Amino acid sequence: MVSAAEKEMLIFSYAPKKDAPLRNLIKTVLVLFSTFSFGINASPQEWSVLQELGKPTVKISISPAEPTTKDMITFTVDAQDNSMTGLKRIVLLVNDREVKVCLMSPCVFFGGPFPEGLLKCEAKVFDNTSDDPWTGYRKVNVRSRSSSVGGPKRKIDLLPLAENSQTRWTNGHVDLPFPGEEDDIRSFACFRYDAVLEDDQVYAKVLLTRPQSWDEFGSIIGIFKIENLPQKATFKTTIGFLKEVDQTDAAEFKVFVNKDPSFFAAERCFYDGRMDDLVLDLGRYPGQDVEIVLEVHVLTALTRHLAVWVDPRIEW
Repeated sequence: MVSAAEKEMLIFSYAPKKDAPLRNLIKTVLVLFSTFSFGINASPQEWSVLQELGKPTVKISISPAEPTTKDMITFTVDAQDNSMTGLKRIVLLVNDREVKVCLMSPCVFFGGPFPEGLLKCEAKVFDNTSDDPWTGYRKVNVRSRSSSVGGPKRKIDLLPLAENSQTRWTNGHVDLPFPGEEDDIRSFACFRYDAVLEDDQVYAKVLLTRPQSWDEFGSIIGIFKIENLPQKATFKTTIGFLKEVDQTDAAEFKVFVNKDPSFFAAERCFYDGRMDDLVLDLGRYPGQDVEIVLEVHVLTALTRHLAVWVDPRIEW
């Protein structure tokens, strides 16, 4: 049994300071209750468990479990309140950037594709006892599509080449800088990060292009120099529009090799809530130095055609 003197020592030891948050008071009550119920001879592990009482139970999940650079990823934080005061908010971060705040569980964020490398999902869970949150994280390795089973062996990523000094940007009349200014009436091309596209998904990095749109002949053109094109190469990308541009009507996306413009792939895209794929077989140019041309041409004048290219690449 616990003596009166021991009881006084326990109460003194665990009495909260005047400025301590309510969480500490709850912990004190739980610890004292457990101590008097089970005896003073608790193990260090049991004391640790008692001190953790009142913290939320949190599970962080990432799906798919083995994502590639082509996958959209779902981040989920499931939290259960154990303080009997209710959850206050859940803050979800991806690679140390806050992406979503939820007032109830589960908290779900859908985003990507993400570049190859380590990806961290972090959660901060607050209850109504304190502004001191439970924090935790989970990491997953994003693999290149070329390293996954059944995927291509190798690829050339055109996205970083967009800002290469050898890549030329033009509206068909004058050369343009990269990155361009989004208020440039001549047209522009630049990167857009964490872009919400017309399919309501968030993409980590896309190539944003706006053709000159005051007449029906407006275009934005990017010319990428590729040396020694591999055998059996194929150009692939996903195309569409930014979510914010609901006044976009339609535009034609086109890809071809500069010396052979009669052989091309093209897709007329409409602001319809879905993204489209654009593919061109480059197998006729093995071992050649070529210029891959990406073009967006307006179909309706006087509208803002903020067109995006997602993961433009050459696979073989």
